[in-house]
Amino acid sequence: MFTLRKELADKVHIAIPNKILTYDLVNKFTNEQMLLFVDTFGKGDGHKRKTGEWTISQKHKDTLDIMQYMLTINGVKSSITFNGVNHLNILKSKRTAVVNLDKEVKSVRTVWCPTTNTGMWIARKNGRVFITGNSAPFKPMFANTAFGKIATRFQLWAWNNVRLKNNIINDAHKYGFREGTEAYSRFQRMATMDLLAVGLANAFMYSIFESALPAPWNWVQDMGDWVFGDEKEKEKAFFGAYPTEVAPLQMITPPALRMMPPMIKALIRNDASVISDYHIWTMFPFGRIGRDIFGKGNVMENPYQIIEKTTGIPYREISRSMVETRGTKPFVGGY
Repeated sequence: MFTLRKELADKVHIAIPNKILTYDLVNKFTNEQMLLFVDTFGKGDGHKRKTGEWTISQKHKDTLDIMQYMLTINGVKSSITFNGVNHLNILKSKRTAVVNLDKEVKSVRTVWCPTTNTGMWIARKNGRVFITGNSAPFKPMFANTAFGKIATRFQLWAWNNVRLKNNIINDAHKYGFREGTEAYSRFQRMATMDLLAVGLANAFMYSIFESALPAPWNWVQDMGDWVFGDEKEKEKAFFGAYPTEVAPLQMITPPALRMMPPMIKALIRNDASVISDYHIWTMFPFGRIGRDIFGKGNVMENPYQIIEKTTGIPYREISRSMVETRGTKPFVGGY
């Protein structure tokens, strides 16, 4: 048992009126103080479940809402339930967690779809906090029109990916690419993943590594094939959608017009086999799966393709490369 002097007790009553927490108070805490507050509150007015996790029960849900807020911005998962009394259940799971959030409070009217700088926002439903991406950052106004939604579908991902890489590089540049800074660490991680992706795409051409190469490296790769490649590489550059002479137009062609390039190509070359062998299959749901099963060169005729079709791992290219390099001496660099 302990008591507080009147002067200190009066300060506590002002900070926590009617024994209910306020956001004005907790927003003055550091992250460490927030976690310490919840931990101490739980030891004083909570209990441990059989799993070793804490449950805090309160008559007033407002206090639990604020404690869940403190847990969320510190990356601790929790949920609020009600069975006559309100319970805050602190969970050990890290499946959904957020960290390093700014504690800036903004009051807005009810909105349908908030737009944020990151494209993500945090919501709560039935006492559970979750992260959602129902937002479109940096979306141009044209993209919100009926035609814009068709014309920019899938292209926005590529454009925003380029923007993200540019922002990471600019942030690292501001700090002089100095090791030890968070900006440099982000740049280092991005560069490492990009080098890995480009390396795999070049090692295993026409595989999932090349077809899924993110922007802008897929544009660079295709542009290199289109300018410097042989006839076969030029033909396949930019997915071989347009005639070779205008192949880069694929970068700005919306999915709604995906049939236009092959039709132009078929008219110029007087050959519609590409449309009948591939593009027609893509015009109905699960069409490409149907093509793999029933189309030309399907997996029924060539069962060895099943692994590559289902996993995307270019095992035939891997085995071919192993055969080609067998017996050759490894290259050892030096001066």
